[in-house]
Amino acid sequence: MSDILAFTIFVLIFTIGEYVAVKTKANVDVVLFVAVVLLVGFWVGLPKSIYEVSGILPMAGIIITLLIVGMGNMIDFAELKRQWKTVCISIIALTAACFALVFVGQFVIGRDYALAGTPVFSGGTAATVAMKAILGEKGKEYLSVYITLLLGLQSLVGIPVSSQFLKRAGKAFKNNKAEFELYRHAVTGELTSDKKKLIHFPESLNRPSFHLMKLGAVGVVSYYFSAILLKLTGINISYIIVALIMGTIFTEIGFLDKDTLGKTEASGFILFGCVIILFSDFATCSPSDVIALLKPMAFILLVGTFFGCITGAICGKIFKVEKNLAIVMCLTCMYGFPATMYLSKEVAEVTAENEEERQTIENYLLPKMNIAGFVTGSFATVLAGIFGGML
Repeated sequence: MSDILAFTIFVLIFTIGEYVAVKTKANVDVVLFVAVVLLVGFWVGLPKSIYEVSGILPMAGIIITLLIVGMGNMIDFAELKRQWKTVCISIIALTAACFALVFVGQFVIGRDYALAGTPVFSGGTAATVAMKAILGEKGKEYLSVYITLLLGLQSLVGIPVSSQFLKRAGKAFKNNKAEFELYRHAVTGELTSDKKKLIHFPESLNRPSFHLMKLGAVGVVSYYFSAILLKLTGINISYIIVALIMGTIFTEIGFLDKDTLGKTEASGFILFGCVIILFSDFATCSPSDVIALLKPMAFILLVGTFFGCITGAICGKIFKVEKNLAIVMCLTCMYGFPATMYLSKEVAEVTAENEEERQTIENYLLPKMNIAGFVTGSFATVLAGIFGGML
């Protein structure tokens, strides 16, 4: 197999996955589709050397770092402040559910499986990328197949459950006349900020290559900061976690523009690379391996969903947020964006009786869902660093 053929096969699989995700409104997302195709593909004869031949694997560390820095770059503190209840519910409910998973899981499926699987349940792709990097550093690659399979399957549980609760939340909002009127004329979308930054670059440098260089530079700072911290203090924090924090800091001071990843004009390739890299372990994964992992995966998905619903409902009561919506805020950890957007739009469509109602319900649900998905994904990436350090 030539390198260009191997690469093109990966691109074809990913492209079909994106098409399926759009057609199914993310009920079958890209990650799940790619996972199934590659897993079955290797079983029926897809060459196990395709990853090495395609040239994807040597770029894994670079692509992952750029993605995590880009995630930190997207944190909008002004929007987080406006949606403070969403942020609090998402973090508190998810934290409680995660520690319940680890506490119970160590007795049912074993400590390593509980610690490795919980961050994946909590934050999807980003947390899985971070956890796989940490497992590689610690020489525990045997857990990589487990968390990768878990990532591929969890949207199958999270999306249908969330859809039911979100429909109830949409109906409750529609019946709450006072709150419905409040959101009738709400405007969604990105708000610009006039806050002055410490660093400014001339407009002539506003080029894709310059933005890509800046992401790389922050990645370099993150890598060496992590190494120096370990040498001086003995504290071992994965540079992947540092990259998330540095992405936020360098955005606040103006070194990174908002949506720097998008401005590189390489965001599609980076996302493609990260998803494909996730499943490199499938080349050596047999059907018996999958069967052996069914118990820990079922435990994480079922027990995690149960505790997510319980803790979300409790937090909703504490913060005076509609119970069903609070539950879904926690469960966004299982799929994230863009499924949060598709679910919000779908619920608004089926709940409303006319276009004005549809827009109003969407104005109410969409910002909360997107913020919840982003917060849980970012939080879980940090959680991966903490739990990864305990393995």
